[in-house]
Amino acid sequence: MKKSILQRIKWGNVSLLLATGAVAVAGAWGIYHNKPIFDYSLVKPNDVVTYNYRIQAGDTLWSVCSEAKLPEQDVRELVFRTMEDNGLKDAGKLEPGRIITIKLIRRN
Repeated sequence: MKKSILQRIKWGNVSLLLATGAVAVAGAWGIYHNKPIFDYSLVKPNDVVTYNYRIQAGDTLWSVCSEAKLPEQDVRELVFRTMEDNGLKDAGKLEPGRIITIKLIRRN
């Protein structure tokens, strides 16, 4: 007896294909609709303090931001914002000699 098309379909492969498609669509959406983590236009210019820092051998972005942050700031937020502001893809790969900009937001 011949199996119907629904019985012959390998449903595991179909679900894998659909999941792959969903990931591809989500990735494309993220690329074309990428919004910055933080919008500096929402902050008064006098409340933004900008530092330039030259990376030295052995520096990590976490250690640099930990030293620069204000007491009320979350270092995780500052690290992510600094990565975005400087176009860094990997916080663990900082080239010595590179100058990065760190923007601190004063909260009044």
